[in-house]
Amino acid sequence: MNFLLPTLVIIFALNCWSLKFSISEYPWIKACRVWERDCSKPNPKHIQLTYIKFLYGGCTHIIGNLVICGLEKLENGSDPDLSFLEKIEDVSGYVYIGQNSVKTISLPSLKVIRGEPGYRIMNTSAALVISRNSLEILDLRSLTAIQRNDIVALNNQFLCNFGFTIDWEQIFEDNRKQMFIPDRKEKTVSHAGCDIALRKYTDDRTKHSCHGSCPVVNGRGYCWGPKPEMCQKMLKCANNPDNYCLGGRATTQPCLEECLGGCETRPGNCRACKHAMNDGKCVSQCPPPLIVSREESRTVANPEFKYNFHDICVKNCPATTKTELPQFLFHDDP
Repeated sequence: MNFLLPTLVIIFALNCWSLKFSISEYPWIKACRVWERDCSKPNPKHIQLTYIKFLYGGCTHIIGNLVICGLEKLENGSDPDLSFLEKIEDVSGYVYIGQNSVKTISLPSLKVIRGEPGYRIMNTSAALVISRNSLEILDLRSLTAIQRNDIVALNNQFLCNFGFTIDWEQIFEDNRKQMFIPDRKEKTVSHAGCDIALRKYTDDRTKHSCHGSCPVVNGRGYCWGPKPEMCQKMLKCANNPDNYCLGGRATTQPCLEECLGGCETRPGNCRACKHAMNDGKCVSQCPPPLIVSREESRTVANPEFKYNFHDICVKNCPATTKTELPQFLFHDDP
């Protein structure tokens, strides 16, 4: 019966724990509803990679959580092909990366972690949990916004850049309420295998651990790894670190209020939307079902009405959802 196990797991993933669908107004978006929680219920090692690929392969927007656990190196010592993760841009819940022995996990397109809901750990709610990995590089080169909740790092002794060459204030939406929480307990200190000079924040050491093209602020370099494409994007205003500016620290022109994680080419060209996206523009809410007619002085149906599909305004329901004005509910949701 063992030969049936991979097939059964794949069917379970497709039919029970992951729904994938496209949105007609936004053909480039592939939204995936995933119910994974953490690494507490691992799959057999020989099918774990296949399982994760079926959950997240081809997805751009994760409705739920991005959970990557138990990835191992191949027999020849190299990392497996994880390119199926490269299109993920937006995670509505949290990102949990744990118990991986590969050298590198790359999520090069991930712009936003919304952290709703967060993962309860260490008396806090986390939007990003990095736990018990032997990773050396976690490449989040496009990440410029964690909208709510904290970051918790536990026992990742070789994950040096993540621990010491990232300016988290550039990524947190609210620096007064969010924080980076590394484990400082004896024998389980996160990043314990990193160079001691790096752990002491020596300016020269942190600067030179990043490529020369990466930003250097107050003598310190900022990056996710040693390659030039792994530089940290620093898009908050130099004169107001609570806001994002067009061009980041180089300008004082703010992005529009509804932008999340910065803007590109012009203030209204947002990298992501804080509340909702309608016709490619960021808005405070989707067009409601009813509006007040000035001519008739009464409430009438709104001809521009759109449903709110997890912060995306759409006219039509994807096949796997049911409508409940003014937003969608999945058939499997309570």
